[in-house]
Amino acid sequence: MYKNLHDFIHYLWGNLTGTEFSVEQLLDQLQQDGGEEAAALTESLIHELLEGQADLDWDTALDACAETTFHYRSQEIENLTPQQIVAAVFSICVLSDSSLIDEYLTDTLIICGMLAKFVEQEWDRVLDEEKVKPEDLFELGPKMDEDDLLFITNYLFSKDGRRIAPSDDEMDDNVENDMDD
Repeated sequence: MYKNLHDFIHYLWGNLTGTEFSVEQLLDQLQQDGGEEAAALTESLIHELLEGQADLDWDTALDACAETTFHYRSQEIENLTPQQIVAAVFSICVLSDSSLIDEYLTDTLIICGMLAKFVEQEWDRVLDEEKVKPEDLFELGPKMDEDDLLFITNYLFSKDGRRIAPSDDEMDDNVENDMDD
């Protein structure tokens, strides 16, 4: 499994596009699809986000990634290019990371909606594979597999108290506080 977002995005880009990952290409894709908000993104900000740095320009990052995610959610998943799929994964991971910063509220439904599109794509691929011969599978093109979806889900909703889902300790603290009131 991958150690961090940088490693996963690097792998996913290569797997889906068949080309070597570059921050410049990811930035170009985000700016192309993210409208005015994404125009403010820089290569250095993308690097900081991929490395999981907390002290960065969250306003720019969140505005750009939210706008990009809205764009991708409005598209049919089969119409997204491999580069757009990686940009969408990156965007929802950044939105999830924003939950580390108390002042930013992340709309979990935005993240879940994009994740649901990825899961639907994988399910459709599995159903399609049952209708084709094994030698035809190479023509289906690269898609995310179950391990990719598992990494994304764990990244978005890990239970270590650092993501959208509260940790068990946080849940216990909330229950204790409710009982004290």
